Formats: sequence, structure tokens, C-alpha cells
Amino acid sequence: MMDEMLNDNLPPIWERNSSDWLIDLALRLKALEQEPSGNPAAAIEVWHQVILLSQAELQDLQPSHPSEASLFDQDYCTWVKEQIRLLHLRKFDQLDLEHLPDELNDLAWLIEREIGTNLEVICNHLLKYKYAREYLNDEPCCDSWRTTLLKARWQIADELEASPSLQDYPAQELDERYQLATEQVYQETQLLDATLPKSCPWTVNQILDQHWLPD
Repeated sequence: MMDEMLNDNLPPIWERNSSDWLIDLALRLKALEQEPSGNPAAAIEVWHQVILLSQAELQDLQPSHPSEASLFDQDYCTWVKEQIRLLHLRKFDQLDLEHLPDELNDLAWLIEREIGTNLEVICNHLLKYKYAREYLNDEPCCDSWRTTLLKARWQIADELEASPSLQDYPAQELDERYQLATEQVYQETQLLDATLPKSCPWTVNQILDQHWLPD
């Protein structure tokens, strides 16, 4: 929606009030920072909108901020805090637009990687629960696996709630993550080769269900 608003046919009211939109986004980012639990997906979206609007505002300028670029290379944490400080002060023309888009892409990638990693953990423990209990001191291991499964499923649920656009991502990653999980299980157990199914025998809904186990 934001990209559509930044096309060549901007309505007059948008042209008159673009600075007000930037101020509103800066206030929203500040409010997100003050939330105890945090919301990385929402913060990413606000940063994305700030960059789009800032680029629209400054498209005729040729900004040059060698000190900020140097700060990005020398101290990343300080650079992030400086970008936030500039937003709070509404100094949008001083934002480091050279690096901000790439950093947003990296943040989105980190969220996807976390979902994929937890999906791999779930597949690993479901496989051991279903096929390897007899080799691994049954009950103590099962209790530990249930705890790990619950934690990984909660983490994926939290990420999907914060980023609804990623609802299909677990299904897209399942085959690859299942194959990695089977390799790990073979290394961790005494299972014979070809014991585990070559493709995932469970649905995504079963894998993400906090109460489901392959009994």
C-alpha cells in the first residue's frame, strides 16, 4: 500500500502533508521501543515506511554524510542509535539512506531464519520421539524433547503472529528443514540408514500444533 502511495500520481494532500506522515512514523517507532515485549516485525515495517517517505522527500537532494557512513563501518550499534536519534529529532534529511534499506532486508532475513531453525528443531525432536526412543533412555529424553518442542513451536507462533505475511513460509521451508533434521538424527542416534522416512510424514499443521505428538 505504501508503494502505491509513492507513485507518480501522488494526491495533493499527500504532497502537502508528507512531513506529517514522517513525524507520525517517528512517534510510532518511539512507542514500539517502549513496549516491554518488543515487536521486531512492526518496527521493521515502520522503518520501511520511513525510508520510502524519506526517499520521496529527498529525491531531488544529493546527500553526503561521510561521517555517518564511517560510523556504520566503525560501530554498528552506535550507528543504529544515531538513526533512531535522528528520527526522534525529525532530521530526516540526515538519515543514512545508503545503508538503511540493506539493514531492513537483513532484519527480515533474520526473522525467516529463526522460523526455519525452529522448524528444523521440531522435525529433529519429532523424529527422535517417533523412531529413536528405544535407543535413547526413553522417558527422561521424552520429557526434554517435549519441552524443546513446545518452546520451538511457541517461537514460530510468535513470529507468525507478528508477521502474518510469513504464514506460508513454514510450508515452503519444510522439505529442506526435514532433510537437515534427518541427517542430524542419524548422527545423534544408533538408527540404521534408511530407518527414517525420506520425506516428511507430517503436515505443517501437525508440526506446529503445540499439543500434537506422533504417538
